Amino acid sequence: MSTEIDSSAGRTERVALGALICAILGVAAVVVAYWLVLPAVVLGLVAVVLGVIARRRSAPGAQARDLATAAVCLGAVAMLFTPVVIMHTSGAEDWGRDCALRPEQDPNCPKPVR
Repeated sequence: MSTEIDSSAGRTERVALGALICAILGVAAVVVAYWLVLPAVVLGLVAVVLGVIARRRSAPGAQARDLATAAVCLGAVAMLFTPVVIMHTSGAEDWGRDCALRPEQDPNCPKPVR
């Protein structure tokens, strides 16, 4: 009976660890490859789903429960910050383009080098 519980706990911990790895990769995809939307969203979603599954299966106070909670949180961050980062970089590109074409309209634009 105890070997069945041990193998179930080990499996749950592996699922929680896998969820945490997906979440970390999802957040890294948001930061490093912000123009690629799909990897960050998919990895974040996988992390949330696996994290919820691992959290439900783990015993209260277990390390797998803490890992699963971190995975759910980081997975949600990866999914929710993807559009935020894209909007921010799009705005920065628009500002840079406006500064290059009409630098006199914004006092924050760098002065052109002659």
